[in-house]
Amino acid sequence: MKFHHIITIITVVILIGTIAIPAVITVQNRHNERLLYATTMKIKERAKTCFHKEECLETKITLKKLYELGYLEPMAHPITKEYYNENSYVLISESRLDFFEVKNN
Repeated sequence: MKFHHIITIITVVILIGTIAIPAVITVQNRHNERLLYATTMKIKERAKTCFHKEECLETKITLKKLYELGYLEPMAHPITKEYYNENSYVLISESRLDFFEVKNN
């Protein structure tokens, strides 16, 4: 192969790499964010339902309570695939629902 063909091939590979690698990383990060969003929204919605049905009277609702009342099956973190700690909780305030993950020891 001639030298200029080798240089052309190397240049094309470098150009493809500089475009493809950041694009793949961006798509993967966006996918992970959406998975996490969907999982936390499911947990928050189930806690909200439990609160409005007055089965969960406190404003801090643990996953353990939601599991016991049958609102959720044991949930796993969508990215790490580890089950959430049962002490993780949803905090309900006047206009917000916030999910706080308690890490396993």
